[in-house]
Amino acid sequence: MDDLMTGCNDVEEGLEIHRQMTDLLGKGGFALQKWNSNNQEIVNKIQEMESNRLKGQIDQNRTKDNKDNTNNHNIIQDIKSIEQYKPNKPGHKQNEVEIKLDGTIKILGLTWNRNADCFQYTVNLPMPTTAPVTKRAIISVIARLFDPLGWLAPSVIIAKVFIQKLWLAGVDWDQELTDDLINEWRPYREYLLLLTTVRNPRWLGTRSNDYLELHGFSDASKTAYAAAVYLRVVGSDGNINNKNIIIIINFI
Repeated sequence: MDDLMTGCNDVEEGLEIHRQMTDLLGKGGFALQKWNSNNQEIVNKIQEMESNRLKGQIDQNRTKDNKDNTNNHNIIQDIKSIEQYKPNKPGHKQNEVEIKLDGTIKILGLTWNRNADCFQYTVNLPMPTTAPVTKRAIISVIARLFDPLGWLAPSVIIAKVFIQKLWLAGVDWDQELTDDLINEWRPYREYLLLLTTVRNPRWLGTRSNDYLELHGFSDASKTAYAAAVYLRVVGSDGNINNKNIIIIINFI
């Protein structure tokens, strides 16, 4: 099962989403995991609800065990489970549903900073070495760039074009690059580290009574072609805001 990411206008609506999704998927035997929110009140209430739900299940099991005249072993184990489930207990680990309290969470292949309510990027590049700069090493670095929504497309396209140059130059996989190619690659590699400073807000600032328009643009060159989509927001007060929501670039 993959991630579910949605939104709400207030705490009550968020808790209703939690209840409906839990009940609906629970009927199919799917237990939703790792709940989180940028609203701490929602996180606390979900944590309390999940704790009460687990205790209710344990009470049902206890009643069934008593009716079946079983020994107290299962009841003792259930009581221990309740103690282990206490959210504030040191070393506590929830076995049923995990309530993520981290500042950053992986979701839909991206890193979401719940405190700032924005998406950010993690760039895990290998440490620089004195080893020869080869096509294999460069492609290994470029493969670490993960941008499923295309927000980094203006930066990632440079890497794709550079790979194309390597193939056109006829460079073998483990052959050291020429000085010209190395001098072009090294500054770009350092530039990739700056991608960790990119922040994209999750909420686009729209409200239910805003008028929304999507505007798409595209263009092409001999090297690449691209499309960009903008959201035009007309507020109830007449103010107009434009927000870029996606950029897609491919090389030719």
